Amino acid sequence: MKSTQLPQQSLEEFVSLIQRPYSVVLDSSDRTHYDSQYSYIGFDPYSIITVQGDCVTQQFRGVSDLKKYKGVHSFFQALCNKWIDKSSNETQFTGGLMGYMSYESMMQFSDFLHLKTKENKGLPDMIWGIYDRVICMDHKGDKCSLIVRDDMTQQPFTVLMLNEMLKEGNVCEPFTLQSEIYGPEYEAYKVGVDTILDWIRKGHTYQVNFSQRYQALFQGDPLSLYLNLRRSTSSSYGAYLNYPMVQICSTSPELLVSKVGTRLITRPIKGTVARGDSVRVDLLNKQRLQQSVKDKAELTMIVDLERNDLRRVCQTGTVSVGDMHRLESFSHVHHLVSDVSGTLSASCSVWDVIVALFPGGSITGAPKIRSVELIDMLELDPRFVYTGCIGCIGFNGMMKLNIAIRTLYAHNEMVFFHSGCGIVSDSDPEKEWMEFVAKAQGIYSVLDATSGKLKNKA
Repeated sequence: MKSTQLPQQSLEEFVSLIQRPYSVVLDSSDRTHYDSQYSYIGFDPYSIITVQGDCVTQQFRGVSDLKKYKGVHSFFQALCNKWIDKSSNETQFTGGLMGYMSYESMMQFSDFLHLKTKENKGLPDMIWGIYDRVICMDHKGDKCSLIVRDDMTQQPFTVLMLNEMLKEGNVCEPFTLQSEIYGPEYEAYKVGVDTILDWIRKGHTYQVNFSQRYQALFQGDPLSLYLNLRRSTSSSYGAYLNYPMVQICSTSPELLVSKVGTRLITRPIKGTVARGDSVRVDLLNKQRLQQSVKDKAELTMIVDLERNDLRRVCQTGTVSVGDMHRLESFSHVHHLVSDVSGTLSASCSVWDVIVALFPGGSITGAPKIRSVELIDMLELDPRFVYTGCIGCIGFNGMMKLNIAIRTLYAHNEMVFFHSGCGIVSDSDPEKEWMEFVAKAQGIYSVLDATSGKLKNKA
């Protein structure tokens, strides 16, 4: 592995690199957040891995032929055994896997094999790239570097070659809406909430995360949309993924899992209130959230779920809960957050960790399997990358995956995004609707600046 200092300091200076097919940005642009230090751009991958159902295809750089495999688990276990060093304690990503898993990809996991969730027509369940060429921006050190691992192909890659790539880009065409944004009406949303409340009363579940989809026609470059989003809503777990068939923009504040050495941590979010339009109102909203018995109970249920999930892959007696109901503030909302951590068992791989935790309990409900079954019955549209995950697994064994909330995706000249809330026994449909809208506000505020009119902004 070779690292070379670069003069660039900002993501915008690499636009032409990001516009290349299969470039991926993992963006920790919120410099005030305790978990934000490095942002990464993976480009020109060594190989691309695409998963659809139980079929895996892999294409290598410079090779037209595809390799095909059956069996998602066997493929990724073998991949981890070949490329991932479990013994390292490094925190920085220096190359490895970058990509996404859709919410529906859970159907390949043993707990959910019985499900037949909505199909994401034309969109893979997962795309992972193996990246041996990475730009790393160190926000705390104000440094930028090119990281290259030449030993995989024996083909050197230099700063001179990078500079040639940076000259090849196109102008980043403005992103504009070509229609209204179509989404749920309150009355239809209320019917869904009332259905869940009835299921809870009948003992089917304790909590269900209920989401709905918005969509609109667009024109232009989704990268322009992402750059506007990150200016409006800085994020500790943001991402932009530029694939030929879909472009994904995420400003997620939620961590599914991180791994440094043998330490695993997950940070579920439950409890949301909008930011106030004055210092006084903002403080009152904070206090209301911190004193909310409902929101604390909701988070406590998910913490218990995540603790059980971690125990599946952690050494006995090592799983613990840190801050239980910590308040964290973001550009448009305040959240309650908890820390759950443990020590990875020597017999488990990073893929085993994903299988144990995915999808995150905060975006399904409790108990997880039954809540997922109920979501499948109630929600009409596929979630795709929303509430799936985006992130990286390093050659050095580090791992960081977000839960893909506050996330849009562009496909076939349509842009889609979702919002959702956790419904529990004492949920009030009108209050849940207000939280639902507050969570979408960061996306709305950016889309509102483009052409088109917003519908059902509530």
